[in-house]
Amino acid sequence: MMELPPALTPWANQLEIFPHDLALSLGQLAARLSNALGPWPRPNQQAGEPDGYDGVARRGSYQRLLPAEWLLLDELPDEFLRRVVSHEHAFLSPAFRQHAGGRHCLAVLDSGPEQLGAPRIAQLALLVALAARAAASRATFAWATLRPGPFLWHDELSKVSVLELVASRNARPLALPELEERLREAEALACAAGATHELWLLGGETLATLGAARHNRTITVTELLAPGAPQRVQVDVADERRGWRRAVQLELPAERLAVQLLRDPFAIRTAPRIASGVPLGLGAALGFSGDDRRLYCRAADHSLLTLHVPNSTHSTERGPAPCTFRPPSGLRMIAVGTGGGKRTTVLCQEGDELVALLLSRRGAIATDQRRFRCEDDGSTPVLVEDALRPLSVQSEDRVLFADDQGELYDLHRGTFRLADRGVLDLQASVSKLCWLTYRDDTLRWCYLSSMREDQPLHPAKQQVMWRGQVTRALTALSSLPLVARCTEGRWTLTCEGRLDVTPVVPPGATVHGILTGYDTDPCLLVLDAQRRRLLAIGSDAPVVLCTSMEPITSATVNHRGSVIAYLTETGDTALYSYAARQFVLRATQSAEGPGARAGGVGGVGGVEGVEGAEGAEGTGSTGGTAA
Repeated sequence: MMELPPALTPWANQLEIFPHDLALSLGQLAARLSNALGPWPRPNQQAGEPDGYDGVARRGSYQRLLPAEWLLLDELPDEFLRRVVSHEHAFLSPAFRQHAGGRHCLAVLDSGPEQLGAPRIAQLALLVALAARAAASRATFAWATLRPGPFLWHDELSKVSVLELVASRNARPLALPELEERLREAEALACAAGATHELWLLGGETLATLGAARHNRTITVTELLAPGAPQRVQVDVADERRGWRRAVQLELPAERLAVQLLRDPFAIRTAPRIASGVPLGLGAALGFSGDDRRLYCRAADHSLLTLHVPNSTHSTERGPAPCTFRPPSGLRMIAVGTGGGKRTTVLCQEGDELVALLLSRRGAIATDQRRFRCEDDGSTPVLVEDALRPLSVQSEDRVLFADDQGELYDLHRGTFRLADRGVLDLQASVSKLCWLTYRDDTLRWCYLSSMREDQPLHPAKQQVMWRGQVTRALTALSSLPLVARCTEGRWTLTCEGRLDVTPVVPPGATVHGILTGYDTDPCLLVLDAQRRRLLAIGSDAPVVLCTSMEPITSATVNHRGSVIAYLTETGDTALYSYAARQFVLRATQSAEGPGARAGGVGGVGGVEGVEGAEGAEGTGSTGGTAA
């Protein structure tokens, strides 16, 4: 058992599942809440059916006066009177038959929008206080979260149950009929547990009002918002049956601890850290492979670092080790991609020629080389920026890429030629090639699902997305055509079959891609002006995804818009899952270097939105602490 201060000894059994720093913070909150809850009510010893006598008392009816006292009245009347005045007579104390049922305590916690963020920390402290209070009174304790469907009761405070509470979030409150049905179910269970029982309802004003009307014990948790003040919550404890009400204000733990409590209290979802061993430098660039299984990082020395993306956000396996490929001397790496054979192809420039290098499966050496010369038209790619461009690999002898002037080139059978113009964005997936063209004030979505070896490029489908001025555009490979366009500094998200969404990008911020979470509407990935926070900006208020302790130099999104990769000035790389709202991988230049701090913490909204927020504890959101 961990060592806690003597003042927290009554809650030691409940706090031992938490790390030491979290146990200290929760214990201080639980101690204050225990005073507001009070002890378990003592049973009324004078209630029930009479069942003989039980001991002697100094007060009572003279019908139960001891026979020895009546003897004094005959023998020593003055002594009898003195004892009457001094209340020294002894009376038989009646006994009453008590119910044999034990004590039972039930707690129902609201997981709706009123309790997201800071109130959830107060709920954790209340669970600790209620569990310790029940244990001290030799009562059983059970609790459940209020959500659609039947209750799932927990009879202890364990790591599994705490993680379920942290993960339970309902975007919408329960409808009144369903809420009343859930309360009737809890009341019936409490009554069936025994004669002495308690039912506590922990939630916001809605649950407290309904619980008070049904004469239940209620605990209302409300976040107090004050500019510049520490984050506080107010807890109101009310017992309508006993007719008392108490209130206490709690100051939340430090931001890092608060975020860890809300995202990953037991540090089991921490993203694995790996040492890349390559100094990426300030001129590095990022890009995902066509199958989204690899992240390519081009270092300042023009070497290629390949990181393998974990299979899931819950994976603790680090997967294959990072590998580095250095192109031969004189070759300038300009694009990279993955074909159907899962092997990486690197496109380099050497004078007027383009060279495609087919790498080994591990990606450390080149096993084949293809050279392409310009056709007779004299059109050559314009490669001004030192960037890592996406490469569409159709076969070992046919690849496509777009240069810095938006011209799409088809490299095939030893030559390359111009295939299309006005390309604003290119998505080089393994299964299909998608790109946006802008000509004659028309923004057109084109995609190609397959290509014959002996035929020129012919898009399988072209769809007009916008008519009018466009200065920049981005795409994402969702089930429907999804495009973000910028016109005179104003961004607009367009999805087929939906109305346009116009996100408000803050001044000085930059847009790096489109996010398409599985349960959210599409939004933009935005790097703020300070280059330390990545935001998701859509139709609602901006949400902070993750915060870096070092300035971010570049960021990108995979083809489906669900995984974010960013690079810091110190050369550290982080992978963040937008769908799961947590980090999945961090790569540093050394195992224990300064880059170990990179990535900060991330999450959704204020205190609750962090990986452990992860989230995202530096956390924060324009919407306060609610997730």
